[in-house]
Order: sequence, then C-alpha cells, then structure tokens
Amino acid sequence: MKDTNLIGTVIALNELEKEIVLLTAQCRTENNVANNMGSRLNVDYDTDQAEILGVAGELAHAKMLNLFPDFSISLRSSVLKHDTWDIMLPNGLSVDVKTTQYYQGKLISPIHKNYSGDLFALWVLVNKDDWTTLEFRGYFEQEELHKKERVGVLPRQTTKNYMAHQEELKELKDIKVTYETISQMDS
Repeated sequence: MKDTNLIGTVIALNELEKEIVLLTAQCRTENNVANNMGSRLNVDYDTDQAEILGVAGELAHAKMLNLFPDFSISLRSSVLKHDTWDIMLPNGLSVDVKTTQYYQGKLISPIHKNYSGDLFALWVLVNKDDWTTLEFRGYFEQEELHKKERVGVLPRQTTKNYMAHQEELKELKDIKVTYETISQMDS
C-alpha cells in the first residue's frame, strides 16, 4: 500500500452499493432532523443530495482501500464532541471524506466545525449529474488545511470554509506521518 498511487482511481458503485448509499443517507438525514441537527450550511443546492454525495464518497473510499465502510447513522457532530471522521485507516489515522459534484472542485471544510480527524480525502463526481461514479483526487492533512490563510467563501454561498485546490492534494504515501506509519505496517 505504501507505494500505491491512488489519485485518479475511479470507483463505480454497483446496484447494491447504490441502494446502501440511498438508505444510509436517508437514515442519517432523518436522524439529524429528529435530533434538531439541521445543516448550518447556507448553500444553493439540496442538502439531501449533499448527504447522498457524502455517503457515496465514503463508500467509494472504503471500497478503494478494501475497508469496511462506516454505515452508522448516529449523530456525528463536532458540536456534540463526536468523532467527525468517516474512515479509520489500518495505520490508525482517521479520514474525513469530502465529495463534490464539481470535477475541478476544491476540498472544503466549514470553519464552524471542529474536526477530530487526521486527514481529509476528496472525491469528485466523474459526471456532475451521476453520483454513482466517483474519482479520487487526493489527501490533505487536517492541520495544514485548518489555517486562517485558507479561509474563503465559495461562489453562491455564505458559509466560510477552509479550502485547498486539487493540485495541492497528495497521495497517501506523500504524507510524512502516514508514510512512516505505513512503512512500519508493511514491514
């Protein structure tokens, strides 16, 4: 795994995986509504669709790494001090998976959230209108993303985000702490 290039990997979800994504997204949305945990994002798109994209990205990431995905529907809120990451790598690092419908989209992390994860991973839709085929764009360290010089607002939004361009994203092997840990794991 330590020498594997993952950026550019395309994952197409099969019929069963599509159903799992829809069911998980629906259950998470219903649970959030039942617990008054509505979205704090001021965006110009359907937040239910955003939940579907997020779950699809999480499943694609787990599938790429041959890991079992987290299908939990419990509240995962930084406000409530819950873990905010989506996948735990075998080396112990946690990953918050982000998904965008925009092929050239940025990795974003809303500034109002207090993330406990180590890394972010970005997935993009290969076709903006089809959430079932995704492409992996790379990893970025949480401590590198969450800096005040990275704060900005995307077009048609008012939510402030930490942002990174896709060109800045890295392979897992290029993240120093990860590379050292994986080297120990692979030996």
